[in-house]
Amino acid sequence: MASGILADCPIFGNVRELSGAIERAVTFCDGNKRRAAQILEVNRRTLYRWLDADKDETDD
Repeated sequence: MASGILADCPIFGNVRELSGAIERAVTFCDGNKRRAAQILEVNRRTLYRWLDADKDETDD
């Protein structure tokens, strides 16, 4: 499903594009981070770490 879509998207090392893909996955799941983590095929801790890192980066 969405993990296949994300896997097929060329990111080319652009962190902002990756960040956008993560945010879209969370939005796609209506904010259900557990489901978003399943779709991205990562554990919830990793997803939270990614989201926190993105939040810290935008605060600068």
